[in-house]
Amino acid sequence: MDYGEEWRTCRKLTHKEFSATAFKKYRPILAHHAHDFVRRVTKHPVAHVSIHLKHMAGASIMQVTYGIKVLPEDDPFIGLAEAGLEAMQMCAVDFYLVDTFPLLRYMPTWFPGAGFKRQAAEWHKGADRQLNIPYEDYLRREVRATALGKADYCMVKGLAETFGTDKDTQRMAKMAAASMYSGGAETAHARRELDAILGGSRLPTFEDLGSVPYIDALIKELLRWQPIVRLDLPHKLQRDDVYNGCHLAKDSIVIANIWSILHDAKVYPDPDTFAPDRFLKNSTGALNPEIPDPGDIAFGFGRRVCAGKSMVYDTLWITIATILACTEISPAKDAAGKDIQVQTNDCSIGLAT
Repeated sequence: MDYGEEWRTCRKLTHKEFSATAFKKYRPILAHHAHDFVRRVTKHPVAHVSIHLKHMAGASIMQVTYGIKVLPEDDPFIGLAEAGLEAMQMCAVDFYLVDTFPLLRYMPTWFPGAGFKRQAAEWHKGADRQLNIPYEDYLRREVRATALGKADYCMVKGLAETFGTDKDTQRMAKMAAASMYSGGAETAHARRELDAILGGSRLPTFEDLGSVPYIDALIKELLRWQPIVRLDLPHKLQRDDVYNGCHLAKDSIVIANIWSILHDAKVYPDPDTFAPDRFLKNSTGALNPEIPDPGDIAFGFGRRVCAGKSMVYDTLWITIATILACTEISPAKDAAGKDIQVQTNDCSIGLAT
């Protein structure tokens, strides 16, 4: 979406529910799904952990955004969101030749090499389903729940209460809602801090946030070491600009290399090593404010910064804290009983998992 009045309205709607302060009301939902994630992992340890992680993330987003409580397995709403995410990744700049040669968009769909037009039509249908089906499900449930006096709060309900339900606002609310879905020694250190607070008698809650600086350091290092996206979303210049003596013409596409910025050895020594301690003061173990926060880079820049930043951080915190409080993490063993080294260079197209 180009920057303009429609974009500003959509952004205002999103910020109303997803600012750092406003999002606190959704923390119980994140805690519930983090606890459920640990139960699922311990009950089905053979399944790949990424399956449980995707379910947890999808379940949290659907309940926070639409009030939808997803199925334990093969939920259709999560399937819709995953399909929309895949389409977004495949629509990246320069993925197809038409991005380099725009004249190709005038080719008929039957012409050899014009498969991108047929694929784009399918992606458009998928995006339309993601935009409308969950929202329409919310409207049906809201009518019944209101009649019974049992309506639960969620993002789209909050937007309707604040900005009204006229046609344009509903369309913007749907767009804002749909946009929301996009080492052993280290864990031992964090667990010691957790045990000192929890006493082994309860699960962590958001009341403990800020009391375990090593978990905060873990999250910072995760965002730096394996950023959510390696390249920022494309930005189009609104006017001519000059950067480090290089002229950038209006309408140029600029993409920030987030991976390179967060792996700058001058800022983060030995950048390929996972080392949460780099963010802590050696003397006290508290967070060191002099070390640049990867979160200022990992979530994008300026007015296009990720609106769900608070949700991502809160989800990471409660999930990591719950995992460390309930489990012990160690490398898997091979047939000879030796530790299997974790491969960290595999990720899906466009997004790290």
